[in-house]
Amino acid sequence: MKLHLLGFKCNFIKLYGILKYEGYKMFKKYEFSFDAARKCEINGREVHHGKSFVWGIQCNSNYDEFQKKCISINNLLHNSYLNSMYLECDDQSLLNTIYQELKNIGEHTLKLKTSYGFLLFDGTYWKVQVDKVISCAHFLPNVEKGHKCGSLHGHDFAISVLLLLAPKGSLDDLVTTVLEKLSPLENTLLNDIKGLENPTSEIFSKWIYYKHKSKIINILEVTILETKTAGSTFDGSKQWKSHKNFDMECAIPFNGGYSGHSYQVTLGIAGDINLDAGWSIDFSVIKALFKEDYKIIDHHELGELLDCKEMDCFKLAKFVFDKMKPKINILTYVEVKGLNNETWNYKPW
Repeated sequence: MKLHLLGFKCNFIKLYGILKYEGYKMFKKYEFSFDAARKCEINGREVHHGKSFVWGIQCNSNYDEFQKKCISINNLLHNSYLNSMYLECDDQSLLNTIYQELKNIGEHTLKLKTSYGFLLFDGTYWKVQVDKVISCAHFLPNVEKGHKCGSLHGHDFAISVLLLLAPKGSLDDLVTTVLEKLSPLENTLLNDIKGLENPTSEIFSKWIYYKHKSKIINILEVTILETKTAGSTFDGSKQWKSHKNFDMECAIPFNGGYSGHSYQVTLGIAGDINLDAGWSIDFSVIKALFKEDYKIIDHHELGELLDCKEMDCFKLAKFVFDKMKPKINILTYVEVKGLNNETWNYKPW
């Protein structure tokens, strides 16, 4: 089970008649998995099929109650034959059934891993995340001389398209349409495509967003990952969201002594892009600006650094944010994935 936490600070300021909230959001995410069988249609005939299901929940209140209920539901579903429990047990029906079991506890959003990506439901809207990896070559013509991205090179681009599913829309048709739209990009030189003459991940995500958004394909956002450690998201607004991940190996205080753990720290930024460069900030610049602070965290003991007797991922996230915000003014959050797959996201308002 994975637990994701986002800290909460109660600090209200009334300014010119407007109630302004200063602090950072709080929500928790839990992730579960269960093995089950169900009857489904494959190639026009019904067959019994088994798989491992992965689902999760994001909630912003009544955390313990949500957790207990989700564990109970997951235990009930594990090693079950779903058709003996529910009249309908396709992905949408299954997610809706779980939602109905939880709706009286409070607002929440459910997420189910699928063969194409993820299916999300918040009680009102169905959202579909379609994931596809495409292999392409590109180069960035506007970088300074000697920059490695100025050379012709390539990536396995991981593309995630988040869509809104129409009330009576066909999930299968929507997924198929999106995958078909992305397929022609496979094994191409992106620079040869009109509009992608300077194919940074920021420009690439915007290009896909406007190229394929329509009444049928209601795209909410597009995320492009050039590597596992860096990516950019475009959602139709004037600001692009990008992130850069860093892995760290640290000693931590534990039971009066020490233990160790591997952490992943993510720096998230949001801002307008420089039209010539094609990005808000070069990922290599983020890495360079974080270098000195990274050195005092990676392969070090965190108890003394963070002034804590027990490891606190939230303190680490805040520590990094306070160090980096003066260096990167468009930094919007720092996320730390740590013990027991627990994730803290520090995002001041």
